[in-house]
Amino acid sequence: MPDLLDLAVKQLRDGHLVAIPTETVYGLAADANNVVAVNKVFAAKGRPSGHPLIVHIVNPVLPSMTSAESQHAWQQALISWSRDVSPQALALAQAFWPGPLTMILPKAKNVLSEVTGGQETVGVRCPNHPVAQQLLNLFGGAVVAPSANRFGRISPTTSEHVKEEFPDESIMILDGGACDVGIESTIVDLSRLDTHGAVVLRPGAISKAMIDKAPIDAVVKISQAIRSDDQNAKMWAMLSDISRAKPEGRMHTPEVWKCLFMNALGHETVFEMGLDNRPFPVGFRSSRLTKAQMSDLIEMIYAYGAQHNVKWSENYE
Repeated sequence: MPDLLDLAVKQLRDGHLVAIPTETVYGLAADANNVVAVNKVFAAKGRPSGHPLIVHIVNPVLPSMTSAESQHAWQQALISWSRDVSPQALALAQAFWPGPLTMILPKAKNVLSEVTGGQETVGVRCPNHPVAQQLLNLFGGAVVAPSANRFGRISPTTSEHVKEEFPDESIMILDGGACDVGIESTIVDLSRLDTHGAVVLRPGAISKAMIDKAPIDAVVKISQAIRSDDQNAKMWAMLSDISRAKPEGRMHTPEVWKCLFMNALGHETVFEMGLDNRPFPVGFRSSRLTKAQMSDLIEMIYAYGAQHNVKWSENYE
């Protein structure tokens, strides 16, 4: 393995791609500071150039370090990539790195726009795999390493999967065995702490419950991603269609229909009698729903409408 690691380091320094094992999935690694190499990742995967890539960094913490020393080490490791390393970021790094957690941070000025997809934020994580860590240590820098598969296909968890994805490509593959976790990392957005707090953008091996139970809850309060504007628009359009259709002779406003569906999903809703002697919802608001909860709500609305032959104004399938 030492000879292979030396060769892999040379490949990276020469601007080539190397498939590397991590605890989550195999990644297609390239020098994060080499724009030509980064563009090779997009070309090999067939990945749209506007999709950001996650930067993978080496673990700077030594077993002999105190808590204060390890926090300082994480700060030094992150300032190369983020212009604002918050206490929340340091707390999460100390609790879960190396590990399957990616943090979205305000990017540093020097970070390539090709890495961030032109955004003002950058995703960073520290992988928990001995081969990946040895490689990063020898390389002396960071790599981008999205899953080593063609865009839109299943992420590889063995070196054989990578070979199947790129049979005709001259990509070096470091075999580190099967990935322990087997799913992508949890992504937590820390770039809008003042307005949104810390938000889970993608669930993964490290759950919100695990973060909440970690001994850092006084510093980091994690929220789920709030429903999107597109989801909200879709919900109201579907509710309006159902209201017009009057299924089962029910003559409700879209607002009342919304609360009926929310109540059926277990969300607390409260109705008061309006001046017209019709029930009016005054309880739980859909603006508080997470993206996942909103998806469940939309799915239920669609299923109910399909069951009662509601004519949709748009194709919602």
